[in-house]
Amino acid sequence: MPALYPNYFFVGSLLSFLFLLYVAILLFRVPNRSPASTQLAIAMVFTGIFNLSYLITHGIYTVPNFATRWLNFYTAMCAGLHVAAFFHSFPRVHSTRVVKWVLVIGHSSIILVSAWLAYVMFNSPLYYLFNSHFWDSDSLPAQKAVSLMILLHFLHFVATGIWRGFKERGDERSGVWLIAAAFLFATIPPAILQVLSRDNLIPRSTFMTATVIFNLFGYFAAIVTYINVTKDRTSVLWRITGITLLTVLLIFQAVAYYWLHDAERNFDALLYGRAREGYVLGRLPDYGVKKIIYDHKQSKLLSAPGEDYESETALLQQMQATYLHDSLQVLKGDAETVKKVALDLLAQVSKHSAIQSRYLQELVSRANYTDGATLTAAIRSLRSQQLYQIAKLRQMSDAEFEKKSGEVIAALDKKFPGLAEATEKLGELAATEKKQLLMASLTPWREEAQRLYRGQIHYAGSFPQHYVSYPFVDQGQQRVIEVAYPYIYYRQQIAAATWPLVIVILSSYLFILIGFSVFFRGALMRPINWLVDGLKEIHNDNFDARVKVQVEDEIGFMAKSFNKMARSIKAGRMRLQQYAEQLEEKVKERTQELQTTLKDVQALKAQQDGDYFLTTLLLKPLGVNEVDSSLVGIESVVRQKKKFEFRHWSKDIGGDINISHIIELEGKRHIAFVNGDAMGKSIQGAGGALVLGSVFHTIVERTQATLAMQQQAPERWLKNAFIELHRVFESFDGSMLMSGFFGLIDEHTGLMYHILAEHPRAVLYRNGKAEFIENDTMLRKLGTAGVEGKLQIATTQLEPGDVLFVGSDGRDDIILGYDEHGDRIINEDETLFLRIIEENGGRVTDIVGAIEQRGEIMDDLSIMRIERYVEQRNNHHAFDYGAVLSGVKRDLKTGQTDKAIRRIEAYLRQDEFYPEAVKNLAQIYYQTKDYEKAAQYAQDYLWLKPADAHFVYFASLCFRRIKDYRKSIDLSERLRLREVPIAKNLALLCDLHLRMGNFKRAEAMLSELIEIDKNFGSIDILKRKLADAQAKAAT
Repeated sequence: MPALYPNYFFVGSLLSFLFLLYVAILLFRVPNRSPASTQLAIAMVFTGIFNLSYLITHGIYTVPNFATRWLNFYTAMCAGLHVAAFFHSFPRVHSTRVVKWVLVIGHSSIILVSAWLAYVMFNSPLYYLFNSHFWDSDSLPAQKAVSLMILLHFLHFVATGIWRGFKERGDERSGVWLIAAAFLFATIPPAILQVLSRDNLIPRSTFMTATVIFNLFGYFAAIVTYINVTKDRTSVLWRITGITLLTVLLIFQAVAYYWLHDAERNFDALLYGRAREGYVLGRLPDYGVKKIIYDHKQSKLLSAPGEDYESETALLQQMQATYLHDSLQVLKGDAETVKKVALDLLAQVSKHSAIQSRYLQELVSRANYTDGATLTAAIRSLRSQQLYQIAKLRQMSDAEFEKKSGEVIAALDKKFPGLAEATEKLGELAATEKKQLLMASLTPWREEAQRLYRGQIHYAGSFPQHYVSYPFVDQGQQRVIEVAYPYIYYRQQIAAATWPLVIVILSSYLFILIGFSVFFRGALMRPINWLVDGLKEIHNDNFDARVKVQVEDEIGFMAKSFNKMARSIKAGRMRLQQYAEQLEEKVKERTQELQTTLKDVQALKAQQDGDYFLTTLLLKPLGVNEVDSSLVGIESVVRQKKKFEFRHWSKDIGGDINISHIIELEGKRHIAFVNGDAMGKSIQGAGGALVLGSVFHTIVERTQATLAMQQQAPERWLKNAFIELHRVFESFDGSMLMSGFFGLIDEHTGLMYHILAEHPRAVLYRNGKAEFIENDTMLRKLGTAGVEGKLQIATTQLEPGDVLFVGSDGRDDIILGYDEHGDRIINEDETLFLRIIEENGGRVTDIVGAIEQRGEIMDDLSIMRIERYVEQRNNHHAFDYGAVLSGVKRDLKTGQTDKAIRRIEAYLRQDEFYPEAVKNLAQIYYQTKDYEKAAQYAQDYLWLKPADAHFVYFASLCFRRIKDYRKSIDLSERLRLREVPIAKNLALLCDLHLRMGNFKRAEAMLSELIEIDKNFGSIDILKRKLADAQAKAAT
């Protein structure tokens, strides 16, 4: 049996193997395990064998072979495949057929690839990697190709895990993704570090340390997550043991790192000291087998190294470098002196490598080094990059190098400036020779006392001799001496330091597995099993079961609580049995009591239903549509939430109400309408609707009967009506509130004046698109106490074909369904109503049906549909007026105002209701200072286009000019009632009230003006006028 020589890499692989062995055994011991547990267990077995193969690879030195390296590749692919199969099976098997074919195709491809790799490795020479301390096959291209296959398997299980996570829900989704992340953490970073280690970019020890940490944490996280999510039966003891193992193994990893690195440092110090001592005494030191002396003065070796050691060319270059490194390190002086001496010394390198001499000289020339120590540190800093580039060149075939030599040399020149120039000076060389020269030029400089590995790395039928050697410099004799020791001696000494640690690790591992099982089985698992058995007895209706209390700890408390619970359940069952025996008699008594109560309730309900019926009879004549118009159509729908039956009538009752009437204001027909929603349910809400309907009908009837009210402007009528309604509701001291949409529509022009009182926004349906009316100023509900502030009227122009929808909050308060806890899912999307309108083409009956189909309506529902019909009018006059207007503009430009007026008047004799012509005529008369006619035509224009707010202001100016201050005030106050305040209108109102002697009103208008625009130009003038007028009135 070959001897084992454990080292740091051996220990790292051992730690990972032991943990994975435990995980695999744990999973295979799961009773009635699921397919997912089986696949995960197999994956852990392959991963454990993967680490075991590394363990053997690092431990066996005397038997050159590639089998363990081949096993690395095979087990890595198999592990990735079974992790993917695990994700196909977890949390439940997605498709048995898919899993079967994944495994069949996967293993078939793995066997084919592995067979090909085995063939290539068998036919390739073996070589020894000193930086990793194991035998390998010199088949790097094939190994790289198989590494891509391994990467594909890893990406396969990651993609499968992510896909499976998207298909799951809740804890299972997060569990799948956490396991996938854990496997990713355990595999991908070590794979990347392996590549960096093979390319000499990081030390092998760094790779091994990081790999063990990533493996232990990653696989532990995966297993813990799986145990917490899987429905397979697991044990608390497994979790405790697993956490303990992870902690102990991580501690051993840290101990191994410091312990064995210290052992290597002590070994190096001892053998280096023996080498120097032997040189002084003129003999080989103990265990020394070779002594090579390089004489720098003669630039030659004084002793032959032997064919099994190293080529003389390489030795000359390396030992010269060691000597020059020692010489450069002691340089002192200013930067220029250091640079000059360093360049002279580095020129000597050209004897053995002109390329290295050139790029090192370039390194020195590009910086200022004040001493030799800094300079040699810069040279040593090139080591990682030099080793990396050597590895890349070694992996490249001669044919490939010949094809890409230009690109390779250019890339190297970026890392080592001057390299390309020196290579070019060598002239035309064969690709093989040029590649060897480049590799030799990239040999790192080594300082004395540094351990070097010597000997032939390739195995050619007979076992090659390997050495560890230590160079040192004799500056007095200008010599470099290198003393070599057998490499096997190095492995034996490190193994001697490692074996105690291995024994401790294995002993601790067995102690944890066996000791924890014995200790916790008695202290933890047995009491828990007693509790489980007791619960099973309770489940089987054996309430006499009791649990033994072994120790007075937390589990003992649980056992006592269980016994107490069992006694309570037994006592409860006995009481239930007594109740059951007396149940018939108690049911009779209770039934008699319920029948008596039911009669009382039925009598009260009959009385209540009578009250409901009388209330609905009172409401019926109030919630009516009295609009008969050829220009505007109104449809009304009311669905009260409360349904009741009285005798043979089925009715509903609630607080929603729709009212619409025709009234005449300023000689024009207007449609007054209300959509109201009273606070409270059933009879309480119906009371509010009764009050609103009664008062609103009174206001309408008073308007229809009183000439003075009919002469009011629409804005003032709507304001006064709202205030009157509010005062009536306010008298109820907050016990009766009413939200609503209050509107007034000019039947001829389609202008709508409206007020929104804490009610859902109105919707305008135009050209198949439903949108909220955004210019609503929201007021508080009718009857809200303490409401102060300015009441403003919003306006919206309804175009022919437009449809307006106003409705209560029942349109939005819909129960869409119920969640997993049985709680109601209530609609919170107010735009749902917009979509329903659009989907049903604005048809109100279909809209109500669509709302009811979406879910259960929670509240009273009322909707008013108001449509402005399309008028069949001939618009040819609009085109004719364009020509007239062009002529008017020419006349005005040439000063022929009378001619311009005659043009427009002639046109108005053809179409006296064309608004633009009337408007232009009013403006021209104003410019000619004929204010009487300007006021007349301005008033005619507002009769046609009342929505034009700026012309309301213009008309007010006209009436002020003719000193009809009351009419001017009326127009300006109408404009002030609308939503957007206009500063110049407030200034005009202030001036008009001053002229009328209304000083308080003038002062109020001035304050309002200052509030909206404190920099308005005429404020100071108005202040002086007001002060003068008040002073004059006081005297």
